[in-house]
Formats: sequence, C-alpha cells, structure tokens
Amino acid sequence: MPIEVKKDSHRDLWTAMHDQLIARYTTDPETHGFGIYVVLWFGCNSKPPTRHPSGARPENPDEMRRLLEECLTPAEARKIAAVVIEVSGPIKDAGW
Repeated sequence: MPIEVKKDSHRDLWTAMHDQLIARYTTDPETHGFGIYVVLWFGCNSKPPTRHPSGARPENPDEMRRLLEECLTPAEARKIAAVVIEVSGPIKDAGW
C-alpha cells in the first residue's frame, strides 16, 4: 500500500495527497486505489503548520486530520486514509 508522508510545515502539505499519493501512486493497479497520507505533527516545537487553502492554520493533530479529510471526495475517502501522528514530544518551554 502506498504511503505519502509530509511534515506539518511542508509547503506541499495540502496538495501532496492529490498530486502525489492519488495521482502517482494509487494509480498502480496493485493498490486498487488505496493509500495512506501521513502528516507528522511537530506542533509548537517546530515551524508553524502550513495554512489550509482556506487560510486556517490547524492548532492540533485532530484539526489537521479533519481538514485533510475534508479535502477528499466521498469516493476518495473510501480508499485514502489521512493520518496525523503527533511527534512533538514535550513542549520545549515546559522546563522539562
């Protein structure tokens, strides 16, 4: 199963699911159109997440996943999983 991975601040975050994963990788007959789009959420320990085309900037991994899923048509949503993995670890300013 093809997997496309992007960091939450990557410039192609909002287009790669369609332009790369769906257009290039899920077209292979062996995938049957299935794929996984993974975003690594670094949150406040990195550059701010890339803004959604609407201008919204996701504030947490759940919001990022919801916005990604909204980019999919109903047919795409049956075959493409949008997954956001929080990798931010402890907040740097917490004194840990």
